[in-house]
Amino acid sequence: MKVEALQRECARLVRDLLAGRRVEWPVNLDASTLARQLIEHGMHALVDDAIRRSEVSVPSELAERLKDATRAEVVSKALLEEEIPPLLAAFEEKGIRTLLIKGVPLSWTHYALPHLRPVSDVDLLVDRSDAPAAENLLAELAFEPELTIRGDLVRHQVTYAGSHARGSGMRIDLHWSVSNVPLLGRLLRFSELHARRRRVPPLGPSASALDDLDALLLAIIHRVGHHRDADRLIWLYDIHLLVESIPTERDAEMIALAREKKITAIWAAAVSEASARLGTRSIGGMEAGGSDELSARYLDREMPRWEELRLDLRALRGTEKLRLLFEHAFPGRDYMRARYRGSQALPLLYLKRFLGVLKE
Repeated sequence: MKVEALQRECARLVRDLLAGRRVEWPVNLDASTLARQLIEHGMHALVDDAIRRSEVSVPSELAERLKDATRAEVVSKALLEEEIPPLLAAFEEKGIRTLLIKGVPLSWTHYALPHLRPVSDVDLLVDRSDAPAAENLLAELAFEPELTIRGDLVRHQVTYAGSHARGSGMRIDLHWSVSNVPLLGRLLRFSELHARRRRVPPLGPSASALDDLDALLLAIIHRVGHHRDADRLIWLYDIHLLVESIPTERDAEMIALAREKKITAIWAAAVSEASARLGTRSIGGMEAGGSDELSARYLDREMPRWEELRLDLRALRGTEKLRLLFEHAFPGRDYMRARYRGSQALPLLYLKRFLGVLKE
């Protein structure tokens, strides 16, 4: 079965199971393949829960794979529920405002049980001005930064891995912008998001997350900005739950927001895909945007890197354009030596990087 057909079949099964409808297992899809697809799409815990509640008969191999994967999610969320509150308290003590974003807060605010939404890391958003202090704090707490290109414009997040020696294997994605894509990252300002924040009591008194409408906008931006309109079902299910949680009376507000931010095309595409695959309600009047919406270019899954760079440059002003090009061309020496594993002189490593870009 081709990948697209396999994904459609997987989505159909998920939609029917979660809606409580009678499920017919496809004869041309073995249990091992289906289990792998559900786990890759982050839907294993949701499907396992739906199977248990509906008492539907499933192949034993599928049932066991889903149970094992779901147990791991239960353990993971229990650990996060212990580790996140003191982490956020430490940020608060330093006067650093934080917002939990993406999967972790949604696990507690929109899913029936936290383990039903798998996550691989904790996404934490801070104000740009607080980013240096936040990185210093994570270093004090024995979190190690992963290798990445650093710069004011080229990247707006760093992943930190916890020290198992200190009892934490937690991974933290520290963000100071909602996207590494300049055009999208400037759509949401931390101060505005923080002013509209909601509390997440299970994760401690210092835990705050985005308002539903802001969370939906971020989910839509993340889908195209980081994963080029990818169809991973758990991301679509996040969008589904967020759309369903927003009263229809706020549809006009949603449409106005999409038009103001010039993202009606990517908004309409995300909700349309969630509707087709998961039965999400439609938003009347949310038509695709016009040619003035640069953000619509990110719906092109085959967009070449040079076009991405061109769009990045269009979103920047004055000397920012030159700074971005410089940061792309000349990453720091630590990154270059680790990335290219070379003992040659640094200029030769930069030449190797330049030639590699030309080949892509």
